[in-house]
Amino acid sequence: MSWVLIAVACGAIIYAARMVMEYIAFEHETLPAIDRLDDQSEKLLKEVAWEAGEKGKLKDNLQRQRGTVEEMQARATKAKAELEAEQTLFRRLELEVNRKELKQRKKVKVLVG
Repeated sequence: MSWVLIAVACGAIIYAARMVMEYIAFEHETLPAIDRLDDQSEKLLKEVAWEAGEKGKLKDNLQRQRGTVEEMQARATKAKAELEAEQTLFRRLELEVNRKELKQRKKVKVLVG
């Protein structure tokens, strides 16, 4: 029976030594890794906040740009309509001038001929 107690005591000592080694490894490896991850997460949160601000600025700028584009499209449409009206007027005047010149030529031919 004493051998069983010795085996249990050795097992307990080995278990305790293993727990101490795991704790030391945890302190030396895991805790610094956790600290690094905390630092990185803070940096990432700051970067996310900055990017969110930039996104808002870009969104506002995009809306202004869209307004400007819509305004320019409206102005272009109006200018195109005005151009077509002016071209129509020019053609009518040109036809009228040509018709008057033709009448003048006919009068001249009648007077000369």
